[in-house]
Amino acid sequence: MAPDEVTITVIQGQGTALYTPLEQYGGDDTHTDPRADIFSFGATLYHLLTNEPPSEVRKRFLNHRSLVSPREINPQVSQHVEKAILWAMSLHPDNRPLNVLTLRDALLGKQEIPQFPTVDGLSFEALQITIISSEQIAGYVAGGLFVIGLLTTLLR
Repeated sequence: MAPDEVTITVIQGQGTALYTPLEQYGGDDTHTDPRADIFSFGATLYHLLTNEPPSEVRKRFLNHRSLVSPREINPQVSQHVEKAILWAMSLHPDNRPLNVLTLRDALLGKQEIPQFPTVDGLSFEALQITIISSEQIAGYVAGGLFVIGLLTTLLR
């Protein structure tokens, strides 16, 4: 290849990007099963109930906060419907309902929705972050320097 030539690699997904699960990107359809359809159905329900399309799955993969909770957009969506939709739209197929009957029961509030340890948009609890003020940092540094000075004096 000549130095001025450029190659471009295109990864083609199957279906409409906003409704396509992550496993359908890359052109390899050997890893898809009915859970891919469950993802697409969940994304369709999201769009119908919020009047906004869901964020694209590739964007969610990089930033799970890019998918806004359905109830934030439309407070009339019940909690169990919201949880069922987000369950259906889980990034990993193993974290989705196994079949449409399970999803139906979750939408009706008859199915317990499992909690998964990975953060992929299923849970919208705010992260608790402890912020240390600059005064606290200065205090810790001063205390550390005092202890180091004291130890140095005692060990001489």
